[in-house]
Amino acid sequence: MASRLTRRLLDRGDRVAATIRKPGVLDNLQAQYGSQLWQAHLDLTNPQQIAEVVERAFSELGTIDVFVNNAAYGLYGAVEEASDKQIEHLFMTNVLGSLRAARAVLPFFRKQGGGHIVQISSMAGHYSIPGMGLYCSSKWAVEAAFEALAKEVAPFNIKTTMVEPGGIRTNFITSNAVFGERMDEYRNTEAGQFVSLMKGGTARYRYEHVQPNGCRRSG
Repeated sequence: MASRLTRRLLDRGDRVAATIRKPGVLDNLQAQYGSQLWQAHLDLTNPQQIAEVVERAFSELGTIDVFVNNAAYGLYGAVEEASDKQIEHLFMTNVLGSLRAARAVLPFFRKQGGGHIVQISSMAGHYSIPGMGLYCSSKWAVEAAFEALAKEVAPFNIKTTMVEPGGIRTNFITSNAVFGERMDEYRNTEAGQFVSLMKGGTARYRYEHVQPNGCRRSG
């Protein structure tokens, strides 16, 4: 999703500052668009790196009009099946990573007189089902924080948009998903059946071939 958005913006003539987790993923775009694309490596679980990359982007590019907060991944399985380490990393990325990135941008937006934060959330921020409880809880937290933040920063001419997509044809399910250690006790429960679908073909087919409508809220 992020690389497609980057390409779309570059195609229409915008200059884009993109952060990447895996080196090389934007090399083709870099070769095609040159200095129109600014990129930096960023690990959202590294608070110091977040601050440094944001400061460098504003320093080197000057005014940045729109900030898109997109990184997240799914952790699936019954709540008991996930390890402490898995849960901590999920929240470090999906929740704290999003909050730290937005908080790092806000002083620069205030200084330049405004800006626009686009926070990618999920329809999962409005429901929770067995097998998705931890992922959904991370999105609930994002929704709560940014719903308040939208009203807090409005007086500074900083606009916000919360994007809440449904299933999207990306590798979110196929290669980026993380699963807890399966327990026999849950295999025949709703949570266990959900994980079996996610690891098998049914759920993957649904997410790769169907793109349900999501929703968008602006502030």
